Amino acid sequence: MKKKLPYGFFAGLSGICAFYLTAAIIIVFVILNRIEAETNSSASLFGTWYQTMLFVFDILAVAVTVFFVAITLIRKKKQNGEANKEVAR
Repeated sequence: MKKKLPYGFFAGLSGICAFYLTAAIIIVFVILNRIEAETNSSASLFGTWYQTMLFVFDILAVAVTVFFVAITLIRKKKQNGEANKEVAR
């Protein structure tokens, strides 16, 4: 018998990662922007390698979250359809 993976758990886990990565991007940007304001320059979102890395990981985490949520909803819809067929018999 095929063991089903807990896609809902993976969706939640990647959602939490996406949330904290987004918060990290905002915090780093604000801190660097304040430092740059003191030196009369401006900061950008992709100014350093770690900002770019955080952004890429954030986009990947959001994509994985959307994927797992979609798979979870498809599985629930399929299970409800099978349950409705059994009740109709």
